[in-house]
Amino acid sequence: MRAIFAIFCLCILAQAKFVLNEGEIITPMLAEKIEILGAETQDKTGVGVYVLATKSLGGESLENYALNFASNLSSPYALLVFAEAEHKVEIYGSPEALALFDREQILSVGSGGRIIPIIASQKTDLNQTQKIGVYNAALLNGYAEICDQIAASKGVGLENSIGNTNNNFINFLRYIFYATLIFALGSYLYKKGRKNGAK
Repeated sequence: MRAIFAIFCLCILAQAKFVLNEGEIITPMLAEKIEILGAETQDKTGVGVYVLATKSLGGESLENYALNFASNLSSPYALLVFAEAEHKVEIYGSPEALALFDREQILSVGSGGRIIPIIASQKTDLNQTQKIGVYNAALLNGYAEICDQIAASKGVGLENSIGNTNNNFINFLRYIFYATLIFALGSYLYKKGRKNGAK
């Protein structure tokens, strides 16, 4: 059974177009999601969005490492790069692609950031499998946000968008919270008004 799973994983990664996986950080399940979202983004916007994850840069700078891969990509493109050992993440791209999304917001440490807050929040006592899970979550969030922003700037919607699902759920919870708050306040004021009217 493990042999079949290993063959399946290798097949997915061998056919990968948008996943440039150097160090076995990106799981096959994540690679499949990225491939689907990447293909839809490129079909609808003309922009290729790629992700490159490696265990180590081997003494090379992150920029040089990324640009070696980027030299084989067709413009317009965006390239999300992560190096585990150096704990570095960056987004590179062609000028026309970089103009379509807010790179600083996606990489920010604040509440708007999609990658660094997840990587920075991980505990130090995690085993390698747990770390890979954290890295995959961060890379998926960042990749999806890049795709969503590019699609929005081109005026198209993405059916396979991960960010929209999360945002819709959060907005739904927010509406329920506010509706409950308004209902409770209205009930309180109604009861207080009836009590004052009875005197």
